[in-house]
Amino acid sequence: MDFCKVTEYGICDTHIRFPDITITKDRHVTKFEFEIMIDGDGTSFIDNNSCEICPGLVLFRKPGSVSHSKLHFKAYYFYLLIDEKSEYYTKLLAFPNYFFSANRNEYYAIFENLFKLFTQYGIENINDLIIAELLRLFFFMDRDRNHNVPMQIQSKAYSSILPSIDYINANFSEQITLEDIARASGYSQFYFQKKFVEIVGTSPLKYLTNTRIAHAKRLLIDPQKSLVDVAYECGFPSQSYFCYLFKKNTDLTPTEYRKGTLGNYLI
Repeated sequence: MDFCKVTEYGICDTHIRFPDITITKDRHVTKFEFEIMIDGDGTSFIDNNSCEICPGLVLFRKPGSVSHSKLHFKAYYFYLLIDEKSEYYTKLLAFPNYFFSANRNEYYAIFENLFKLFTQYGIENINDLIIAELLRLFFFMDRDRNHNVPMQIQSKAYSSILPSIDYINANFSEQITLEDIARASGYSQFYFQKKFVEIVGTSPLKYLTNTRIAHAKRLLIDPQKSLVDVAYECGFPSQSYFCYLFKKNTDLTPTEYRKGTLGNYLI
């Protein structure tokens, strides 16, 4: 099932790539471009659509689009050529330009797994493992296509727990508790736990751990960051506990992850 070709991948840090500009020029897109924001702000413009940039936002540009951005930000990205005769080519053309999930770590995990596979096998060798991750990404995008940023925020169920998600994202580096997280949305711990699992699909504390691990992966990109610093900045009480949870969640130690995955992608 060799229906596509990866032409480029990496981490785009616009502070490095475009240090002296704040708005990029219009450019014409020739491939399918997948991007997920790591941090930063600004605005993305794709054809007649625009969206404020925030961590976890997935940008999807299609061949024939015209795009520019208000800077600055950092993002994972990869470009994909897809055979126009493939069923996926037509399906992807119908997808919106912006995606947002209550569990942003689902998308982070896919991008990070793809980068690991690209590095291990090379982008010129699209094997079954890479295809499986791409199809998983397409599945999530299809699932979330009707829940892009404006609709997601308007969702009554999601909005009811949004203060707690915002609280986690703003305070994961602190020693916060389930009570703190539930209080942010005005619920008791028991009711909030049940409601959160129904909406997000995982428990609040697991979501907190996932958020910390995802942030740790992004900090590990910087070789100057010690493991103690990463553990502290992500809210883990000790380096040893950080290493234990990181290994449990990724099957790699932080040092193995740094050496074998994202250490080569900074541009």
